Amino acid sequence: MAFTTRARVVERASITDGLAVGVYELKQAVRKMAGEIVGPQVFLSHSHSDTDLITFAMRLLTSQGAEIYIDHKDRSLPDSPSTETADLLRDKIKWCERFVMLASDNGLESKWVPWELGYADGEKPDGTIAVLPVQENEKGWNGSEYVGLYATIQELTEEDWRVVQPGKTIYGSDTLKDWLKS
Repeated sequence: MAFTTRARVVERASITDGLAVGVYELKQAVRKMAGEIVGPQVFLSHSHSDTDLITFAMRLLTSQGAEIYIDHKDRSLPDSPSTETADLLRDKIKWCERFVMLASDNGLESKWVPWELGYADGEKPDGTIAVLPVQENEKGWNGSEYVGLYATIQELTEEDWRVVQPGKTIYGSDTLKDWLKS
């Protein structure tokens, strides 16, 4: 399986990453003001230590038509993590149609990210969870082998991202856009 490396993400990052996130937030605000029910379809599980990767993941997912729930933008969450935080996150995970785990080294070492993945595994229908692997190097899931149970989001070309089911190859896999819509 091909891993996207942190160095590749940072190399590709540009001012447009921040703009994509800003445009997303502006679009959400306009839709709310117009009275539309705005519901994210993707819960993005991530480590707060990965700000550069979060921007990349949001840009990637929004470019494919996703609406994203991201906890640090949720003002209903308590300022400090608590059991209330966990309870609210459970509701958000159930509410979102898709779950994407940003599987960085920081994410895999986090206490919350594996918990969110485990909760999603018990709540979400098959085929609605995917992992976006972004690591320092292509070392694999050493110590976190359970991540290999889930589909991965992989880059075929810069414009073509695929959701690859475990044991399958990237060729013939669903495009990320199609997976988000299905």
